[in-house]
Amino acid sequence: MRVRVAEPDGTPLPPGLTGEIQVRGWHPDGAWLPTGDLGHLDLAGRLFVDGRLDDMIVSGGENVYAGPVAAIVTSHPDVADALVEPVADAEFGRRLRATVELHPGRSLTADELRTWLDTRLPPAERPRDITVVPALDRTATGKPVRSRRPH
Repeated sequence: MRVRVAEPDGTPLPPGLTGEIQVRGWHPDGAWLPTGDLGHLDLAGRLFVDGRLDDMIVSGGENVYAGPVAAIVTSHPDVADALVEPVADAEFGRRLRATVELHPGRSLTADELRTWLDTRLPPAERPRDITVVPALDRTATGKPVRSRRPH
């Protein structure tokens, strides 16, 4: 089995750049097959899965992936978990919003988190709406429940 990370047109990407994970080796025609997952390779050739291709939105002409944004949001020391999801936007088409659960005993406002994210995310990736909640609603398997509102 072989693995690569590529552009949508199939052009392989160098280490460090995120693209679609493709595999080959088991299919009789030897074609590279898309997985629907996003990832990148490091310099040693190790694969890191960064999210799902269907997690991508276009916001103001920029491709934005919710998974990597959620990873940055949850890297804040006060944040226990976050749900980052797309919403409709009159100006940009779509944008991200974040619902954030804090570690017990911690306090962080939406404005404080927004300021912290300003130096860590480009403008198109910054969630405009941030809501801090005591606990995220979760499914029976522990995953945060996504909004049922239309995106």
